[in-house]
Amino acid sequence: MPVLSEYSTQRSREEIRALLNATAGSLTAVLALITAVAMLCAPWLIWVFAPGFGSEPEKLSLTADMLRLTFPYLLLISLTAFRAAC
Repeated sequence: MPVLSEYSTQRSREEIRALLNATAGSLTAVLALITAVAMLCAPWLIWVFAPGFGSEPEKLSLTADMLRLTFPYLLLISLTAFRAAC
């Protein structure tokens, strides 16, 4: 936010828009990569954060599926928060 407020006082609208577009693009790319990796590695993440689920294959599988369904929420809510801050 300090950079954005500095841009808004000292730069033109086009430069501010370019900064926001670059930041939004970078944020989207990084979050999409993290989301893709997390969705691919869901069973291993479950082993790390809920090691007790490893003893029950059905529970591990269902939990990994649920993680794959809900993890994109982090991408979307992060982009929403970025948009709200601008």
